[in-house]
Amino acid sequence: MARPLHLSWAEDAFFGERSVHPRWLILALTLAFVGCEFEARPDPPLRVTPPDGNGTTVDDDGTQRTRLRGLGTLSYGQTVEGVVRPAVLFGYVFHAGDDDAPALALELEGPGVVLLAVYGPQASTGTWGKAIASAHGANTVSVALDPVAQGAYFVLVKSLDGGGPDYALSLSCDGCAEPACADSAPCDLFCPDGLEEANDETCYQCRCAETAGCADDEECPGDRACLDARCVAADEACRQRECENTVAPVCGSDRLTYPNACWARCHGVERFTAGECGGCDGDGQCPQGQRCLDGQCRPPNCDHCNAEPEEPVCGARDLRYRNRCALGCAGDTFVHFGRCVRSRCQSDEECDETQRCRPYRDGRVPNNTRFCLQDPNGPSCIRRCVAVPPAPPRCGPDLACPEPSLCYPDGRDGGVCVPACRLAANAVCPVGFECAATRFDDVASGRGICLPNCRLCQEHPALQCRPDLAGNAVCQTCQCEALPADPVCVGRAQYRNACAAQCDGQERISRCSVVMPPIEGCTCAPDWAPICIDERVYANPCEARCRQLEGPATPLAQCLPPTPADPLRCETDENCERTCGGVLCANLELNACPALAPLAQCISAAGVCACVEGHCGFRPTERTRQCSVLQIDSSPRAPR
Repeated sequence: MARPLHLSWAEDAFFGERSVHPRWLILALTLAFVGCEFEARPDPPLRVTPPDGNGTTVDDDGTQRTRLRGLGTLSYGQTVEGVVRPAVLFGYVFHAGDDDAPALALELEGPGVVLLAVYGPQASTGTWGKAIASAHGANTVSVALDPVAQGAYFVLVKSLDGGGPDYALSLSCDGCAEPACADSAPCDLFCPDGLEEANDETCYQCRCAETAGCADDEECPGDRACLDARCVAADEACRQRECENTVAPVCGSDRLTYPNACWARCHGVERFTAGECGGCDGDGQCPQGQRCLDGQCRPPNCDHCNAEPEEPVCGARDLRYRNRCALGCAGDTFVHFGRCVRSRCQSDEECDETQRCRPYRDGRVPNNTRFCLQDPNGPSCIRRCVAVPPAPPRCGPDLACPEPSLCYPDGRDGGVCVPACRLAANAVCPVGFECAATRFDDVASGRGICLPNCRLCQEHPALQCRPDLAGNAVCQTCQCEALPADPVCVGRAQYRNACAAQCDGQERISRCSVVMPPIEGCTCAPDWAPICIDERVYANPCEARCRQLEGPATPLAQCLPPTPADPLRCETDENCERTCGGVLCANLELNACPALAPLAQCISAAGVCACVEGHCGFRPTERTRQCSVLQIDSSPRAPR
């Protein structure tokens, strides 16, 4: 019989338990307390593991993309300038020839610590693999590569301290000729069956190759559709699915004759008249914007448009033109790129109950993703009604999941029922779910759980789309306290489980070398949200709770001595300076100072005195993260 949420997570052998030898416990607690004595020893060297380039994400329209996103293309001898973007994985793509030995140099024009990492060559699926070289630093960072194989390579520029300085990035290669595909634009598509090769088979095009078999239209690229497990032209699939062989000719608004009205609609023509298209005797017999030339309706004097590059566009009359020149010459109005689509919607209300109004893929309407990101509800975002998978069953303390499913919390008084799975290419999960690894034991054993894919995140607001521990993007909860304790480490900082670390914005998560059993509720994040209890400053409410204090809590400003002005108010960092012997941050010197609790002392010693959200406080640094392993002894302590 299935078990409810509050039992299934704690008892299920799938998650297991760990034990720690008493000697390790003593050593762990000793290291935790010593870890905050920053003034007594130098900072340890910063160890950086570059992000994995194998991860993927999924757009709202279902398009799979790589985690690493290209800002542009670098060529040998070129220098580009930009701004370091915290918390994102952006960079540049360059192409190399066989036995080339490229070198990269990054110069910062402001304070900051950055990572420079190189990945490649790019796989046929679009992913970049793990970093092949990396370096980090505060002023000038350089990477020199050994002779490499021909292909595309990705250069990641990532902030390590949250800063965003300007930079100049240079690429050089002594004695190297210009490689093939050097002008190819970056491509962030992920294609399980491979990117499509160019005609000369030397470069990849930024679209997925056609597959031998398909299950539905979504598995076919571009303007093709699935018919009898084959990807064929969409109009051909439409004719064979929907149209009979009745001969009842109609003349479409594009002045072409079709065997019947159904065939015309399959070609995107919605306006037509009965009978074949004949010649014309005057302009009045032609569609708007066309003229009768040599007995045929044609755009007026548009031959010059044939010299322009072919870039099909759809006009307001539902007519497709060779390019925007031909569209303007015909007096039509631009609607979107590509051939005209058969159906459109503006909102979910226009769709059936099992459908949602979602953007067309770029393969069908080129550049549609960019337009929809700029203005999801604007006229340039072309959308259609698509079927969405049904929502997973709900579960909670009084609502059990069917065997062998587990209850995964999503913050709405319970969770969703998810089955276990095997982490493999042929993992079996329900439609709309992906096999995910949420613990390091999952990665090692190959066992995982089926979590909703990122397209379902919008149906569950409490779930977030982010990579699991295997680098696969899935919907995950931030209700971390409802998940079992499975300690992980980020540097010397310890978190209850991988969920808590990821939701805190951490990326370099690893299994702890020594698992320190946390005192329940007493492993506090190094957040500076100070409160006062009985004239003593605690870094945040968590630290106060760990001391089992019961006195009334007040904001920090209320336990400071009376002053003519608010001692914590600020507009810029220059308004704030250290006071009280250097342990507090305020806008003036204080004569009477409260005592600081241990975690508050640790953050004070490691943080930067600055203006944070309008109040003088401590901005976190790499060192403040070490304060999150602060273990407060479990003996009750009454207020002073």
